[in-house]
Amino acid sequence: MKLENLDGMFEFVGDRWVLVRAKNKHSDLCATKFCRNPSPRAYSSDPKAGRTCSKCKMRLWRANNPVQAAYANLKNNASRRGISFKLTLEQFAEWVAGTDYLQNRGRSAESLTVDRIDAERGYELDNLQILTNFENGLKGSYEKDREDDNCPF
Repeated sequence: MKLENLDGMFEFVGDRWVLVRAKNKHSDLCATKFCRNPSPRAYSSDPKAGRTCSKCKMRLWRANNPVQAAYANLKNNASRRGISFKLTLEQFAEWVAGTDYLQNRGRSAESLTVDRIDAERGYELDNLQILTNFENGLKGSYEKDREDDNCPF
């Protein structure tokens, strides 16, 4: 996750990202700076309920655990699309360690994405490569054109 998009909500303290607290005194709002979501206290009578909303907690977890977050996202997308996923977190972490994938992933054409070399196979260690979104789109168009060549009508 690129924290530049969330400017002011996080700050780096020691070796971890932490949420910047707002100065609002409203216990029914999230305590994170710039966040206007309801806090857990708004829905609970428990005085020990925290003041940080689940969205801000998840953002913080993704910022502090980028490899696990990218792995979980890839695995969930594969499951949603019905694609087999035979990759462990350790294999994925080792595979992306030598690349700029975690720093440069996103939705723009120049951003990096994980691609399956053979679309017929699932997410396996020997079937993965990193491409830009633009290259991945070209590859998908090329594979679709090849399928259309076999069409009898």
